[in-house]
Amino acid sequence: MLRSVGDAGIPRAAHTATLLRDGRVLLAGGCTAHGCGDSERGRRSEFFEPERGIFVAGPEMGSARTGHTATRLPDGGVLIVGGWPGEGRDPVSSAEVFDPGSGAFRPTGSMAEGRGGHVAASLPDGRVMITGGTGSGGRILGSAEIYDPQTGRFAPAPTATPRSGGTAVTLRDGRIFVVGGDPVSTSAEIFDPDTFRWRVTGRMETARRKLGAAVTEDGAVLVAGGSVPGDGDRDNLLNVAELYSPDTGRFRELPPMIEPRYKFDGSLVPLTDGRILIAGGARIPEIYNGRFHPVAGSLDATRLVGTATILRDGRVLITGGYDEDITPRAAAYLFVPRA
Repeated sequence: MLRSVGDAGIPRAAHTATLLRDGRVLLAGGCTAHGCGDSERGRRSEFFEPERGIFVAGPEMGSARTGHTATRLPDGGVLIVGGWPGEGRDPVSSAEVFDPGSGAFRPTGSMAEGRGGHVAASLPDGRVMITGGTGSGGRILGSAEIYDPQTGRFAPAPTATPRSGGTAVTLRDGRIFVVGGDPVSTSAEIFDPDTFRWRVTGRMETARRKLGAAVTEDGAVLVAGGSVPGDGDRDNLLNVAELYSPDTGRFRELPPMIEPRYKFDGSLVPLTDGRILIAGGARIPEIYNGRFHPVAGSLDATRLVGTATILRDGRVLITGGYDEDITPRAAAYLFVPRA
């Protein structure tokens, strides 16, 4: 079931929300005004404190960012990479790390090129793969870079298929699975850290971008929703879902979702009982457990490019996202699984 947990200090969308080792959730970046063009106020981070059920102000990031990525590092820090610093500006190449010891952000190495709307995934050795996204001048990127937290530097990685608006997950065996997006929206590929190579794997039945994915309890990948390529995203939303098997390299169709939805990649959360919560992209969240079922309760609005973060006690914090008028929302919710 859903219950309200009050408002965050700043309404934001296209932000990140990361669980810290101490149980707090770090909210960082994003756009904060109608139209999602302003990101400067999003420099101000904040924390959600589950024990008190409140949001408190956090430190400022070094740069304003929207459409960036956030990845927790082995030492408990959070790597923040890329994103757009404001409307009409090219994405940045810079990165920074939230250091829980000092409670502040500090600059770290920069990528070879700026990118936003990219994907990031952890490798088994603690490094972070960054690939795809949109670069300067709207170029769709296939380049990839790997961040090493030991050196604080990015190093070039093998080039992947150019894509933006795709999604990525780390498989149970440590490989990275990337799927969907523009302009090759049925394709999927896998990066194997042992061979240090990308290889093409199966294709989805349905072409899509701005989709979501999550690893299931048995190690498969749920791929859901999105929009068909082309203009008019809101008129071409999908409720289709597929399941990818890393063992066979193939997709199979699933029963459809209850709601068509897109721009919800940060809102798919594997729960402690093996089910998957799909919290964004529509007003009513739903649960996947082989089929899709609506959750009791609803959000105040359709939440696009919002976040859902599982807490240490199994509850899920749902924050931000913008509504159908492209107005970022501050109201936050907790999803409480049934006992």
